[in-house]
Amino acid sequence: MWTYSRDQLCSLNRNKPARNVRKAIFAHRLWQPRRSRLRARDSQVNTNNTERSADLRQPAFCRIGWLNVRSLSNKTTTVHETIVDKSLDVFVATETWHDSSADVSPRLATPADYRVGDAIREADPDHGGVAVFYRQH
Repeated sequence: MWTYSRDQLCSLNRNKPARNVRKAIFAHRLWQPRRSRLRARDSQVNTNNTERSADLRQPAFCRIGWLNVRSLSNKTTTVHETIVDKSLDVFVATETWHDSSADVSPRLATPADYRVGDAIREADPDHGGVAVFYRQH
Protein backbone atom coordinates (compact mmCIF):
# COMPACT_ATOMS: atom_id res chain seq x y z
CA MET A 1 0.00 0.00 0.00
CA TRP A 2 1.30 3.47 -0.88
CA THR A 3 1.14 6.38 1.49
CA TYR A 4 1.69 10.00 0.57
CA SER A 5 2.33 13.04 2.70
CA ARG A 6 0.29 16.20 2.21
CA ASP A 7 3.16 17.85 0.36
CA GLN A 8 3.53 14.91 -2.03
CA LEU A 9 -0.19 14.95 -2.83
CA CYS A 10 -0.12 18.69 -3.43
CA SER A 11 2.84 18.31 -5.77
CA LEU A 12 0.87 15.79 -7.85
CA ASN A 13 -1.92 18.30 -8.38
CA ARG A 14 -0.74 21.90 -8.47
CA ASN A 15 -4.28 23.24 -8.51
CA LYS A 16 -6.47 22.93 -5.45
CA PRO A 17 -9.71 21.02 -5.92
CA ALA A 18 -12.83 23.14 -6.18
CA ARG A 19 -14.28 24.45 -2.93
CA ASN A 20 -17.38 22.25 -3.16
CA VAL A 21 -15.17 19.16 -3.56
CA ARG A 22 -13.10 20.10 -0.50
CA LYS A 23 -16.28 20.71 1.51
CA ALA A 24 -17.66 17.31 0.49
CA ILE A 25 -14.44 15.57 1.53
CA PHE A 26 -14.59 17.19 4.98
CA ALA A 27 -18.36 16.70 5.34
CA HIS A 28 -18.06 12.97 4.72
CA ARG A 29 -15.03 12.79 7.00
CA LEU A 30 -12.84 11.28 4.30
CA TRP A 31 -9.99 13.44 5.56
CA GLN A 32 -9.27 14.62 9.08
CA PRO A 33 -6.19 16.22 10.60
CA ARG A 34 -3.79 13.77 12.24
CA ARG A 35 -4.53 14.94 15.78
CA SER A 36 -8.28 14.42 15.21
CA ARG A 37 -7.69 10.89 13.95
CA LEU A 38 -5.44 10.10 16.93
CA ARG A 39 -7.90 11.59 19.41
CA ALA A 40 -10.79 9.60 17.90
CA ARG A 41 -8.75 6.41 17.93
CA ASP A 42 -7.67 6.89 21.55
CA SER A 43 -11.22 7.58 22.69
CA GLN A 44 -12.37 4.27 21.16
CA VAL A 45 -9.76 2.16 22.95
CA ASN A 46 -11.30 -0.08 25.60
CA THR A 47 -8.78 -0.67 28.38
CA ASN A 48 -10.74 -3.59 29.89
CA ASN A 49 -10.32 -5.81 26.83
CA THR A 50 -6.70 -5.98 25.67
CA GLU A 51 -7.55 -7.95 22.53
CA ARG A 52 -10.07 -5.32 21.43
CA SER A 53 -7.68 -2.51 22.38
CA ALA A 54 -4.96 -3.92 20.16
CA ASP A 55 -7.37 -4.04 17.20
CA LEU A 56 -8.55 -0.45 17.69
CA ARG A 57 -5.02 0.91 17.78
CA GLN A 58 -4.46 -0.24 14.21
CA PRO A 59 -4.79 2.69 11.80
CA ALA A 60 -8.04 2.81 9.87
CA PHE A 61 -7.84 3.14 6.12
CA CYS A 62 -10.14 3.86 3.25
CA ARG A 63 -10.22 1.61 0.18
CA ILE A 64 -10.39 3.75 -2.95
CA GLY A 65 -10.66 2.71 -6.59
CA TRP A 66 -10.62 4.57 -9.90
CA LEU A 67 -11.42 3.54 -13.44
CA ASN A 68 -11.76 5.34 -16.77
CA VAL A 69 -14.94 3.53 -17.87
CA ARG A 70 -15.44 5.26 -21.26
CA SER A 71 -19.25 5.02 -21.17
CA LEU A 72 -20.82 3.81 -17.97
CA SER A 73 -24.06 2.75 -19.71
CA ASN A 74 -22.62 -0.55 -20.97
CA LYS A 75 -20.44 -1.24 -17.89
CA THR A 76 -22.90 -0.83 -15.00
CA THR A 77 -22.64 -4.49 -13.94
CA THR A 78 -18.84 -4.46 -14.08
CA VAL A 79 -18.61 -1.30 -11.97
CA HIS A 80 -21.17 -2.65 -9.46
CA GLU A 81 -19.31 -5.98 -9.10
CA THR A 82 -15.92 -4.27 -8.80
CA ILE A 83 -17.11 -2.08 -5.93
CA VAL A 84 -18.64 -5.04 -4.08
CA ASP A 85 -15.85 -7.57 -4.76
CA LYS A 86 -13.06 -5.21 -3.72
CA SER A 87 -15.03 -3.81 -0.73
CA LEU A 88 -14.24 -0.28 -1.84
CA ASP A 89 -15.27 2.66 0.32
CA VAL A 90 -14.95 5.14 -2.56
CA PHE A 91 -14.92 4.41 -6.28
CA VAL A 92 -14.45 7.08 -8.95
CA ALA A 93 -15.52 6.45 -12.54
CA THR A 94 -14.28 8.94 -15.13
CA GLU A 95 -15.42 9.43 -18.73
CA THR A 96 -18.90 8.20 -17.80
CA TRP A 97 -20.53 9.85 -20.82
CA HIS A 98 -23.88 10.20 -19.09
CA ASP A 99 -26.29 13.01 -19.97
CA SER A 100 -27.69 14.09 -16.59
CA SER A 101 -27.82 13.27 -12.89
CA ALA A 102 -31.17 11.57 -13.52
CA ASP A 103 -29.57 9.12 -15.95
CA VAL A 104 -30.19 5.42 -15.24
CA SER A 105 -26.60 4.14 -15.63
CA PRO A 106 -25.12 5.67 -12.42
CA ARG A 107 -28.07 4.34 -10.42
CA LEU A 108 -27.71 0.83 -11.88
CA ALA A 109 -24.00 0.77 -11.06
CA THR A 110 -24.56 1.82 -7.43
CA PRO A 111 -24.53 -1.07 -4.88
CA ALA A 112 -27.12 -1.24 -2.10
CA ASP A 113 -25.20 0.51 0.72
CA TYR A 114 -23.69 3.17 -1.52
CA ARG A 115 -24.58 6.57 -2.91
CA VAL A 116 -23.39 8.29 -6.05
CA GLY A 117 -22.43 11.87 -6.78
CA ASP A 118 -21.81 12.92 -10.34
CA ALA A 119 -20.74 15.80 -12.53
CA ILE A 120 -21.38 16.06 -16.24
CA ARG A 121 -19.48 18.12 -18.76
CA GLU A 122 -21.88 20.98 -19.39
CA ALA A 123 -20.38 22.00 -22.74
CA ASP A 124 -20.55 18.45 -24.14
CA PRO A 125 -22.72 16.20 -21.92
CA ASP A 126 -22.30 13.09 -24.09
CA HIS A 127 -18.55 13.01 -23.37
CA GLY A 128 -16.57 13.30 -20.17
CA GLY A 129 -18.32 13.17 -16.83
CA VAL A 130 -17.39 11.80 -13.44
CA ALA A 131 -19.29 9.62 -10.97
CA VAL A 132 -18.16 9.07 -7.38
CA PHE A 133 -19.64 6.05 -5.63
CA TYR A 134 -19.21 6.10 -1.86
CA ARG A 135 -20.27 3.95 1.07
CA GLN A 136 -23.14 5.56 3.01
CA HIS A 137 -21.50 5.32 6.40
